[in-house]
Amino acid sequence: MQRKTNSPAGTSDLERCALLSALRRRGLAPREGTESGSVTVEFGYRMVTVRLTDDGWTRAVSGQPGSSAIVARRGHEEDLARQLARELLDRLP
Repeated sequence: MQRKTNSPAGTSDLERCALLSALRRRGLAPREGTESGSVTVEFGYRMVTVRLTDDGWTRAVSGQPGSSAIVARRGHEEDLARQLARELLDRLP
């Protein structure tokens, strides 16, 4: 039996799990971040944390405390994982 959920929390969990899975398929070891709805992934000395908001996946802006920028829309977890893997691994995954 297929279960549908219309709750924002259920959708957020699904999107977060989709990003975690997409990153794992690219050989990375992501983990849930310290903030609710965030995902952290690191490789070597590089580390990236993204957070799921109503507007999409956001990331802190370097050099501007308290500022964040949208890096991907909701539902585009595969593209975001590809982008993060490319940045962390310094190659095309």
